[in-house]
Amino acid sequence: MAQELKQTAVNTFTRGLITEATPLTFPENGSVDELNCTLDRDGTRARRKGIEFETSFSLSSFTFAKGTLVHNMTWENVSGEAGVQFLVVQVGATLHFYDKSSSPISGNEKSFTVNLNSFIAPNGKVVAENRVAGASINGNLVVVSPAIESFFIEYDLVSDTISTTQINPKVRDFEWQGDVSGYDEKIAVVSVSVARKYDTYNAGWINETGSGTSVLFGTDGFVTNLNTWPPLTHPWFSSKGTDGNFDFKSFFKIFGGNSLLGNGRFILDLYSKDRSTVSGVPGLAVETEAARFSAVVGYAGRAWFAGLASKKNGSRVYFTRVVENMSQIGNFHQEADPTSENSSDLIDSDGGVINIPSASNIKALFEWGSSILVFAENGVWEIKGVDGVFKATEFAVTRIREAGGLLNSAALVDAEGAPFWWGLTGIFTIQREDISQAPRGTDISKPTIQTFWEEIPGDQRNDAVGKYDELNKRVFWIYGNDSVTKFKYNRVLILDIPLQAFIPWEFEDESANTNYVVGADYFSGLGTVSQVDNVVTNAGADNVVTNSGADNVVVTRSFFSAAGDTEIKFLVRDGDTGSLSVATITNTGFLDWNTEDYSSFAEAGYDFEDDLTTHKHGVYVTTYFDLTETGFTGNETTGYDPINPSSCLLQAFWDLKTASSSSQEVYRFLRPIIVDTGDLTTFNYPFSSIITRNRVRGRGRNLKLRFESTSGKDFRLQGYEVINAKNRGL
Repeated sequence: MAQELKQTAVNTFTRGLITEATPLTFPENGSVDELNCTLDRDGTRARRKGIEFETSFSLSSFTFAKGTLVHNMTWENVSGEAGVQFLVVQVGATLHFYDKSSSPISGNEKSFTVNLNSFIAPNGKVVAENRVAGASINGNLVVVSPAIESFFIEYDLVSDTISTTQINPKVRDFEWQGDVSGYDEKIAVVSVSVARKYDTYNAGWINETGSGTSVLFGTDGFVTNLNTWPPLTHPWFSSKGTDGNFDFKSFFKIFGGNSLLGNGRFILDLYSKDRSTVSGVPGLAVETEAARFSAVVGYAGRAWFAGLASKKNGSRVYFTRVVENMSQIGNFHQEADPTSENSSDLIDSDGGVINIPSASNIKALFEWGSSILVFAENGVWEIKGVDGVFKATEFAVTRIREAGGLLNSAALVDAEGAPFWWGLTGIFTIQREDISQAPRGTDISKPTIQTFWEEIPGDQRNDAVGKYDELNKRVFWIYGNDSVTKFKYNRVLILDIPLQAFIPWEFEDESANTNYVVGADYFSGLGTVSQVDNVVTNAGADNVVTNSGADNVVVTRSFFSAAGDTEIKFLVRDGDTGSLSVATITNTGFLDWNTEDYSSFAEAGYDFEDDLTTHKHGVYVTTYFDLTETGFTGNETTGYDPINPSSCLLQAFWDLKTASSSSQEVYRFLRPIIVDTGDLTTFNYPFSSIITRNRVRGRGRNLKLRFESTSGKDFRLQGYEVINAKNRGL
């Protein structure tokens, strides 16, 4: 029977893992299955290195039990110093701090801590079981959690100490307490309710506890003279006489219709609205709010709070006025009294409350360019200024189309201003449409790894944590598969943003007392160095300025310097001691924790060679690898071993079978290697790539190839090419 040769162009793996395609529709350059590989932008597949403790690592001064909640975040711009960053690590009910300015990070533990139980909220929630969230505001760290009262931390650069201050949220009372249907009419004193009295005071009618002459009970007061309480259609100062005093006789000469005047004179504690105390009207029930904020972010010069798990306030977003000092951090209201005769206007820089009635269970806030995104369980909303600058006086709230709700706030990642998150139904991001610039949600897992994502247990998705690698433009999500130990993260899902490719990893456990990952963070590789200089007069450096105590007056300057490698690092619980430390993906022996072997593999897509019917055979696969060996170790007596050797096994699967052909080594030197005993730092091979042609046994309608590692060795697969013969006839 006549045959023809077919040559397939060099294939790469630039599309990463793909689970949402059948063998007949599988895209080029994707992998059917893979684990523990890295992906370069040119499509090169390599083994990930093993996870191990960072060089010169230290163990923390504290220990914690298996399953303890560990959560971390970065405090930016500490104390207002550009470039100064603290790693803030929540371990149960305690916050610990590490200076990120130098390596090893594990050796930079600060002496101070914060006991979160000092801020425990009276709502029955367990502090140690609830993640905190934080935002850097004016050099301070604002901390919130459903189980605690919100507070902020200040750092003193000179004394290397911190202080904490509780935040007491305040709002203006714009809620009418009585039935407003009759408020456009006066009401007899004998019929007035305590709610009606309070609403009258809150609308600006001055009672006897207020300043100035009472317009209700004074000699010329409304109640005193008419034995009724006024209709709340216009303010008392609309009826001033020529002497400037209230004139009740002229009040009814002003037609107020049935519209109500403004209210909001009283400022209340958000969590305990004691209207009787602020108004002097006895008998009003204290309205309490047990929920506490779970989300905070800095945006438009303000602090924004949300996430009250409350029927009444769960859909509300609270924002402060433009923060000039931290004493304003809890003021969610306009400064001017809305009922004031002289200054009642809401101004652009004021604070306030935004209600999004359709939002259910707000979980996170996200600064997105000139907007703020509100992530709820049932969707995402955008709050933005009408002219691109948020103002308390004008803003718009819109729901973002096709953006799935947030599953877990810890899995929301800020990738240079773009959000990526795990939702209820997949992995999402938000982009702006090209022409309208309107925001639109995109489900990025649905066309790629949806099946893989859905196979992650629900509890593990709920506990997943995401971090962004700024250098390599990759999102790392860590999650677990251990149903026994909670908050043990031994799996990683990586999204390469430029390639839009997903890559899975899995860390191997030690046989006993295993170390395990409890968190991750990005380290920029830059730190801040402080330089202290004497202040001198213009006369010269010898004329040092001193204070009254004869001490030199100094100034501290900060500047960036190289501090270590730029990379994602992992927070680890040491299995032997229960202490915290830091680990990196750097083990060149390709062993996790220096002892545990793991497999790295990638399976290419199904190759039908243009048709689904004819049989292919006589297949040759030409593989292209980077040369990884860099020299030798050893001596004449014991022999010489290459440094960073590679090995890769090839298996072939025909016709969708689960059984493969026998494995064959495809990383082979085509020329002998001569060791230069005088210079072991060289590896005398004439080529920078290892190219081999390999015969694949068997025949079938389609072919799938699997490339897999061998113990302790590297591989860097650039790609491969397939040549086969196929029958012309059927």
